[in-house]
Amino acid sequence: MLDTGSYFDGMFQNDPMEEENVFTVASYLETVCHHEAAHAVTMYAMGNLLESVGVCANYAPDASGKKSVCYSGLARPRSRKGAHRVSIDFDYRALHFKLGVTLAAGPAGERRHCIEREKPIRLLIASEGDHHGIDSIVRTLFARGRDGYAFQRLVWRAAQRIVAKPTVWKAICDVGDELFNIAADAEEAEDGNIWAYIEPGDVYSICRRNGVTRGMLLPSAGDRHVPIFPAPAVRAA
Repeated sequence: MLDTGSYFDGMFQNDPMEEENVFTVASYLETVCHHEAAHAVTMYAMGNLLESVGVCANYAPDASGKKSVCYSGLARPRSRKGAHRVSIDFDYRALHFKLGVTLAAGPAGERRHCIEREKPIRLLIASEGDHHGIDSIVRTLFARGRDGYAFQRLVWRAAQRIVAKPTVWKAICDVGDELFNIAADAEEAEDGNIWAYIEPGDVYSICRRNGVTRGMLLPSAGDRHVPIFPAPAVRAA
């Protein structure tokens, strides 16, 4: 039977929003940067090259007319021509698995960042697009008579294991910090959107410096075992 409690309590946690001031705004920007960094580093480790990684500051007046800002972001892989081919020993298409894991990695990275920095966790709002993306795959699987809930739990579990890897987490933190510094230096606006990007090449360099290589989370040639999970036990003859 599906244990929905841990899934909803973990990845859908939604703490109250803090009062907006210069400190909470900077804290939220830092959180968004680590969210997108987790997407980007996981994409690279899953064999994808990156097209763009950035955060957007949206400036608009609030109900009182005071200027307010909120942040969003993106981590976009290159077209499939730049992706690794892969054979995975799960009862799902490899594309579904890779997409589900890279979508879940953003919220997983954000969650770990917030826990380590003792920040409020607002995953339901900040990760709405990621949840919808995974849910769309789940609906596709149910339409084909497959267990979408099992897939849902699989990709969230994989994402949590990925951000728990010390080398991967160090790369995520370094990319997130670099993106935060770039975004913090961007000029403010009275109204509209201001984007700040980190170059894909800089993401690759940070990853390699921390021991994260392209495709390292995919099975090696001739092997269908995904290194995200423990290797299956070999039965004695």
